[in-house]
Amino acid sequence: MLNNVLIVNNLPNNVNLNKLLKYDLGYCELMHIITFLDYLNRFLKDIFAMIRQFGPPTFFVTFTTSVNIWSILMMTLKDTFQTFSTQ
Repeated sequence: MLNNVLIVNNLPNNVNLNKLLKYDLGYCELMHIITFLDYLNRFLKDIFAMIRQFGPPTFFVTFTTSVNIWSILMMTLKDTFQTFSTQ
């Protein structure tokens, strides 16, 4: 293999394949790839740590970028702001 670069063209060669298996080059190259399950487990651990530290969530907010409702949202915010500013 050229400078330990892992490419598919090098695998059919028995010498390169033996080097790959003997020195764990495949593991060294592929260990940095994060699978969905690894990501999910890390995400769940972070969530559970936050729940242990801060307690269960009591307030949820959902935002959307839907263009169809921006005008309604802006009108509602304007009316709310005017109501509070006149009090």
